Amino acid sequence: MFDARTDLPSLSDAQMSAMSLREVMEYTCKRMIAQRNDPAFERKKIDELAEFIEQHCLDDLTSMGCVDSFSFLADAHLSQDFPNIRSYEKSWRTAAAHQVWYKYNH
Repeated sequence: MFDARTDLPSLSDAQMSAMSLREVMEYTCKRMIAQRNDPAFERKKIDELAEFIEQHCLDDLTSMGCVDSFSFLADAHLSQDFPNIRSYEKSWRTAAAHQVWYKYNH
């Protein structure tokens, strides 16, 4: 099975300059898709959202008793206040809210 993270090694400038524009674009797109599907990329995005929740929304969410209510309202806050929230998947927003809730409730 093809995995662009391992099957597409990084290329040097000399190798890139020897390729056609079409080949460079295909290579770049495949690497970008591989990066986006990388678990480390996902973890970084979740941590960014969790940090934002802690810094900007936590005071408004402290009265929420259960994790589901906390997640629902945290997602509402993120939708209103977080820049470019549409580039973050719904599952990442939920994971970030759960991360913050468990940090302060366990």
